[in-house]
Formats: sequence, structure tokens, C-alpha cells
Amino acid sequence: MTMMTLVLVAASALVVPSAPLTWEICAPETGTECATLRLPVDWDDPGGETFGFRIARHAATDQEHRIGTLIFGTGGPGDPGLRAAKQLSRFSDEQIRRFDIVSYDPRGVARATRCPARCRRPR
Repeated sequence: MTMMTLVLVAASALVVPSAPLTWEICAPETGTECATLRLPVDWDDPGGETFGFRIARHAATDQEHRIGTLIFGTGGPGDPGLRAAKQLSRFSDEQIRRFDIVSYDPRGVARATRCPARCRRPR
């Protein structure tokens, strides 16, 4: 289990440090790890109520030559991103070797947390 800290930046340039992520193996066959990122329900009140946002990470297989992190959003309706990070079928051998691949389930898909009823529409 590894720990990582993320810093979230909202459109208004407000920086909100998140709690450290605790990564745990969620797909032993590929070594993919999963964690839950806590995000504010209301970005106008970043210290207020939060919800869990599940993410998956497959570490680059060649850490010595790792370039960085590829954050992948599936883009299609009903297409779960957590599965894509576990199965890796969408990525080339070079991408798998040189990038950590991170993905998530879009809102309303698979294991995505439903937004609390008090969520507001974007302005």
C-alpha cells in the first residue's frame, strides 16, 4: 500500500489540498491499484461536505523510464473508466511501459458515487 497526496485546483484558482490517498490492489491480475479521492460537494465551501470519487491507477511497468501520468476519461456514455485502467486493452505497450495510467468512472456509470441531492448546477 502506498500513500500519495493530491492538490486540487478549481477554476477560480483556489487550491484545496486533499487527504492522502491510500492505494490498494483492486485487480491483482494487472497490479492495478484503487483509491477514493474525497472531493467537496460545493467548491464554494471546500472545507464542507465531501463525497468519494473512486479512481484506479496502473503504475508504469518501467519505472526507470516513466514519463508521467496519463489520466484517461473514457468519453463514451456508460463506459466505465475503472475497468479500462484494470484491463489496459485501450493502451499501447509503450504507454503501459512509460506512463502511470489513471482513470475513473464518469458520473452515473458503474461504481461512480452519485452526487448528493444538494449538488448545484454549474454556473
